[in-house]
Amino acid sequence: MQVSDGLDPDAAAGSERTYLHGIVLSTYTSAPDNLDVIEVPTGQWAAFRTSGPHPQTLQTTSAATATEWFPSNP
Repeated sequence: MQVSDGLDPDAAAGSERTYLHGIVLSTYTSAPDNLDVIEVPTGQWAAFRTSGPHPQTLQTTSAATATEWFPSNP
């Protein structure tokens, strides 16, 4: 999965953000020692399924979530 963090809803297009690739583990599964772990509380994440050429699809999805999804789902 792709993870974006540090998003400011009022940030200008092109602003820096944290972008990670990762996997989802249950609370009962330990991550391998060579991986970093971030915990994301329930209600603090959303999933958007995409397919298509990278990075165009990522950019289109990011723009759509910022302009369509986030304003109606604070």
